[in-house]
Amino acid sequence: MSPGTLLPLLLNLALVPSLQTPLQTVPLYFGSKTVYVSAPRQKEQQFESYSYRNIIYNKGKTQAAIRWCYFWNKYVTCQVTVTNGYGKTQALPDSDIEQFIFTPDGRYLVGIGTGNHTLMLWTLGRTIAAPKVKTLVNMRVTDLQVSEHELCIAGSNAGSFYVLLNWPDLSSVAVQKSA
Repeated sequence: MSPGTLLPLLLNLALVPSLQTPLQTVPLYFGSKTVYVSAPRQKEQQFESYSYRNIIYNKGKTQAAIRWCYFWNKYVTCQVTVTNGYGKTQALPDSDIEQFIFTPDGRYLVGIGTGNHTLMLWTLGRTIAAPKVKTLVNMRVTDLQVSEHELCIAGSNAGSFYVLLNWPDLSSVAVQKSA
């Protein structure tokens, strides 16, 4: 390739957003095996920067969930990916969430949406569909815990509260509020 054709090619490559910001790779540790996962590409590729914010593993350390956040101007959007020990990575649909946790059996991932009042439950498997969603009206979630069959959600809104839900159907078991 002659120097005269190389310069225009390099200038064109510099204008392609997906090539301007290389995707970050994060190591995940599954026992003695290390799997490297790259950030999912955003459709617009208009972000100024991005980083991973959280990595959590399920109870048996057979899966890991990573929360990637993308920044542009004053806006932030996040996406969660789930990776197994063999390196298979899947992006969770509608996963702009703040907090998340695996259920003890590792079959579900539970998250609280960025507004801190929407609970989401993804069924993990070969394919991952849109999450089950439950809106927690007038509640600002501060903590999320999961047991074998129930989700405990704590928060505040002019006092403290907790909500206890069965999973995976997200039916209400108990609600308690205090002033």
